[in-house]
Amino acid sequence: MKKILYLHGLESKSAGPKAELFLNDYMIHAPTLDYDDPFIYNVIRRKAECINPDIIVGSSMGGYMALVLATNSYSVNQLILLNPALSSPIDTINFPDNEDFQKGFGKHYPPSIRNVDVILGEKDTVVSPEITTEMFKSMKEVAHWLGINIKTLPTGHRIPHGMFEDVLKELGYLK
Repeated sequence: MKKILYLHGLESKSAGPKAELFLNDYMIHAPTLDYDDPFIYNVIRRKAECINPDIIVGSSMGGYMALVLATNSYSVNQLILLNPALSSPIDTINFPDNEDFQKGFGKHYPPSIRNVDVILGEKDTVVSPEITTEMFKSMKEVAHWLGINIKTLPTGHRIPHGMFEDVLKELGYLK
């Protein structure tokens, strides 16, 4: 059974019903994360190393952290990112002392990452879907092997449970 590491958003306290969608088909690990902890990146990295997930799912700030983790220090080949907070990361998180890393994305994307499914709310006022789309387009130019699929939904920052379930089925993650 494939394993998923689910990283919730900044203002969420747990993964909730969205993570539960994966329970029938995957072994899901959905830790409660404290984004006020300046060492949260290291906490997430250690969880990933212990769990060894096949897929990392991240919502908002969790999406940002999933992408940073996958592009800098942890080998995973599949990401599902819901309104990833690429344009508004937290300044207080301690990342390694590396300018590229501080920006969140290394200049070299590891070839282990094969597929990135990005789900955006077109009416999102928290994370700009336009900026996020442009950032992923520039990543694709650098990392041509990356399969980046951007799906835009007619919703805001909080993607409704049913809409998320439908997209997961459409993308082949759920039956």
